[in-house]
Amino acid sequence: MHQRDLVRDLAREAGLPQSQIKACLDAFLEGLSQELQNDRDVEIPDFGRFHLVDQGERRVKPPGHAEALTVPARKRLAFEPHRELGTRLETLAPNP
Repeated sequence: MHQRDLVRDLAREAGLPQSQIKACLDAFLEGLSQELQNDRDVEIPDFGRFHLVDQGERRVKPPGHAEALTVPARKRLAFEPHRELGTRLETLAPNP
């Protein structure tokens, strides 16, 4: 789903103009980004938690390369769904 599809669906369900929904979504995403950039977790009740995880330096050998490459350590974004959301997601059938 693309952002425009989400905005359209939320606007229809809430009975609000798409411009208001887009402004709210943009503000939410900006706030989420700011908190994560400041290395703070963002927890949304009954939905889940966004947080950064340290990923250590590692060696990889891409296909077709003779030598392994070193990928530097970095932080990566992780999401842990709330237990109820996780349970609902586990019951979904896999895509063919």
